[in-house]
Amino acid sequence: KRSVSLPCDCKINYCASCWDRALAMSVTVRGAAQCPSCRGFFEVDFDPDSGKLVFTLHRQAAGAESDWKSKLRGKMRSTQIHLLEQYRDRLAAAEAA
Repeated sequence: KRSVSLPCDCKINYCASCWDRALAMSVTVRGAAQCPSCRGFFEVDFDPDSGKLVFTLHRQAAGAESDWKSKLRGKMRSTQIHLLEQYRDRLAAAEAA
């Protein structure tokens, strides 16, 4: 498995699945994305060009939990709609074949 490039100075190798699971757990438990080893806080953003989340090291926990989540949802909305439309089109093409 390919290891993830970490936004902090940690030298630990995480596979993408483990990294995703660790970040999801930190958001669920602490309300903020945190490195599972150094416990550094990350600011979470979305890059619409790559379609991926972008993490940058942040000195402290981001603002209110709901605030960063709603901003992130707003940035991801058009990409999610586009992906759903692609899925609908592929499904319709498969049913027509």
